[in-house]
Order: sequence, then structure tokens, then C-alpha cells
Amino acid sequence: MSTADTPVIIALDACTEACSVALTTGGNVFSRHAVIPRGHARELLPMLDGLLAEAGVSRDAIGLVAYGRGPGAFTGVRISVAVAQGLARGLGCPVIGVSSLQAVADVAGRDAGPHRVAVAIDARMGEVYWGLYERLEANQPLKLRDEEAVLPPAAVTLPTGWTEWQAAGTGWAVHSQALLAALGTAPARILDQALPDARCLLPHAVAAWRNGTLENAASARPVYLRDNVTG
Repeated sequence: MSTADTPVIIALDACTEACSVALTTGGNVFSRHAVIPRGHARELLPMLDGLLAEAGVSRDAIGLVAYGRGPGAFTGVRISVAVAQGLARGLGCPVIGVSSLQAVADVAGRDAGPHRVAVAIDARMGEVYWGLYERLEANQPLKLRDEEAVLPPAAVTLPTGWTEWQAAGTGWAVHSQALLAALGTAPARILDQALPDARCLLPHAVAAWRNGTLENAASARPVYLRDNVTG
């Protein structure tokens, strides 16, 4: 990921059991990641301060804040958005939100080859957050196909012609039997422990900076995908 023409970018995510921060400056990437079901609000800023110290960067040098916008645990999504918004307002810099489903897909498709990834994050209440991502050509980003959704495992479907796909996300750990029964086909592999990682937000932030598709801090919004939220 070339960042020669970009500012110091930080990324943070607290939307699921994972709590992570990442930073890119001068082409170097620094990151911290922990799986802590609770305590995100307490841990996120100290993790960021430790990362800044490691990279030798002050908060004032930050030029863009990327954040996990959800879907995910209600409290975690709120923390992710609120911390990003507070930092960006204080620094006077823009923000960019990245889907938690996209981040899980990116974890599953870290290499640059073609991929099709069916992401399911456990949404509790007998449902999953569902998103289908594909990269048909090498060295291209994984892109969302259709729309993100929240639905019962029995209601999921795959596009016609999907072959050599893989599954990722905690929804596969909780609802694998129901998901596989609904799809009627098995993936090449199931990464049922895959969680969002702030490092995966950085390429989206770099692309948004270069394309001019940034948001101001006041525009930062959580994405829950449903009104009746839990967690």
C-alpha cells in the first residue's frame, strides 16, 4: 500500500469482540489488535496512544481518521464512531467509515488473488449480518455485491455461478449448519473466527483520500442494519 501522497492516517474499530487500531505514515504501518468482549471504551484510546508513541507520531500530525462503522455490537459500534468523531473534531480532520463486513472480507482475502467471500457476523436474536464480496481480478479491492443485510441464517443466498468461495465471520461459528443448509453448497474454507482488523481499514482510507470521497466529523454515522439492536 503506497502512502507517499497521503497524510498520517489512523484507523480504529471496536464493532465486534475485536478492538484494534492501526496507523500508516511514510509508507510504514503500525497496528495493535486485541480480542476483548468488553472494555473497548477503556482500551481504545490507550491503544492508540501506545501506537502513536511506537510510530513516533503526535496526535496533531493525524490527517485522516478511518473507523469501523458497523454493523456489529450496538455498544461497540457507538464507541467506534464516537471515538473517531471526537478525535476528528479535535484535530479538524476528515473521517471515513468502513463496513465491518467489508473488514472481515478483507481479513479473509488478504492475498491479492481472486476471491469470493460470504461474510456472516453473528447479530444475535437468531440473525446474521450478511454481505457478499468479490474480487475477480488480481490486485483489485474486494467489493460488495448487492447490499448488506441482517436476516435469519435460513434466508441467505449466493449469486448464481459462485464457485470456489470462502466463508468468514463469527456468524459461521454460531450458525454454520443453518447457513450451509440454506446455501446448499459448501465453501472452500470457513474462517469462523475472522474479526475486523483496523489494518484492513487503511487501504480504504487511502483510496478515499485520493478520490476525495471523505466525510467531515459531523457526518460520521453508525450502521446498525436494524432498529432493534442488542449488545
